[in-house]
Amino acid sequence: MALAGQPVSDDAILAAAAAARDAATPIDDMRGTVEFRNHVCGVLTERVIREAVARARGEETGYRIGR
Repeated sequence: MALAGQPVSDDAILAAAAAARDAATPIDDMRGTVEFRNHVCGVLTERVIREAVARARGEETGYRIGR
């Protein structure tokens, strides 16, 4: 758990994204290679954490909840 018990920082977020990539076991098929899927896993993990931090701080984000 790269973020557990730590202040949120860019380094901690990037470590969490790397941990997610390392933990992922994607398949390789016609929709994407293992490398691509691992990359996307890291990118999405980073985005989700940054979004969660922004919401927790009460900041406006570019994403809407619900419709």
